[in-house]
Amino acid sequence: MKKFFANFLLIFSVLAAGIIATPWKAYVDWVPALSGIEAIVEPYTLFIKSGLGALVLVLSVVYLFETFYEVKNYGKAKRLITSAAFLPMLVLSFAYLLYAFPMAFQDTWAPGFNLFARLPIVALPLAMLNIVIYGHYFAGQFRRGSNKLRILLFFFALQLMLVSAFVSYLFFQRTSGGVFIISVRYYAFILPLFLVFYFIHLIVVSIQKKKNPVEEVSLEEEVKEIKQQVKENQAKKEEPSKKPSKHELKVQAKQQAVAQRDGKKTLIVSKQQTIISSEHDVDPTNLLYEDVSVDPEFNKTQNMEKQISTIDYYIEKPKLLKPLDPQFDELVQYIRDLPTVVTKLADERITFYVDRKPFMVLMNFGNYYRMVFRADLEKGIRLIIKYPTISKNKASKEDLWFKANNYGDLPREIVFDIAKSAFDNVNL
Repeated sequence: MKKFFANFLLIFSVLAAGIIATPWKAYVDWVPALSGIEAIVEPYTLFIKSGLGALVLVLSVVYLFETFYEVKNYGKAKRLITSAAFLPMLVLSFAYLLYAFPMAFQDTWAPGFNLFARLPIVALPLAMLNIVIYGHYFAGQFRRGSNKLRILLFFFALQLMLVSAFVSYLFFQRTSGGVFIISVRYYAFILPLFLVFYFIHLIVVSIQKKKNPVEEVSLEEEVKEIKQQVKENQAKKEEPSKKPSKHELKVQAKQQAVAQRDGKKTLIVSKQQTIISSEHDVDPTNLLYEDVSVDPEFNKTQNMEKQISTIDYYIEKPKLLKPLDPQFDELVQYIRDLPTVVTKLADERITFYVDRKPFMVLMNFGNYYRMVFRADLEKGIRLIIKYPTISKNKASKEDLWFKANNYGDLPREIVFDIAKSAFDNVNL
């Protein structure tokens, strides 16, 4: 249903832009029988053209909040939803300036050359050209950027539409209510031309999707999986709480016993202290920090015989062909130097937090190390497609967590980029 209304809003904005940009006189020039209708509609020109803009603005605000909802719950908003929130205002901005152009031409044209008097005739086409060029770029940023960037771009598009409408209003007043003494008959082709350009845009988007079928399918499947997980979690929350059975109590007791085995502690390490997992002279903090669910083989204390009995062990651990760059200690120090990062040691596993929210888990296996990290959905899928040692962390399906084994095959800049991106996305 959201897709249907999003498509409807885009088509409606194109139709509204055609109506706004076209003077009524253009239709009468082709069909003189419409002169009676023009006389009735012309006094309400400002109300019709401004009312269409206001309606499109309200619908765009609705889809702006829908974009926020999808990003919050699924980690990514679909292209169609973001387009419905941003593009209609740009299209109407273009239409208002296009409607103002013949009025500006009529108002400023005079015999002889006067640059300043004719400046609007040059400025309006340049403004429309900039809307087309930069609008395409800003639309991509609106789709891929953070919510803060989306708000800034949305208000930019809103201001652009209001300024364009005001410019159109000024020339409307200067030309005595939009009465044209010049020929505007070819403006009647604006509405069908807008529709043609819109369908060309749909064809181009369809071709781009076909060029990257693997990526598109992967993203769609990932979004569906996350939506299903959200529904399951909501259903579990709605179920009435039940007392744990005897079997569940035994399992919990066993897990607690394993956690207390060998007297191991969970330590919160300050930035001034060196991380040495064998030391126990650091006082644990009283604050509670959330643990990250990771794959079972991520625990060094697990029975290694069970670990190597599965085919996954041989698949995930190819022979080390290159030296590790960066080294494990260098990566740890890089993350600890990030502002407001808290480091926690638990069973030789290093977890990094910001505002008590985990964003990265590291484990050193000697000849390779593993990273479990947060990432926005699109970036995580792109990493999975490009690097075979990166995959979705199935043990933490409820969050956007991914895992990577670095055997020396991951580029240095990619490793640091993963760490910095996980730090930036801790609040996703």
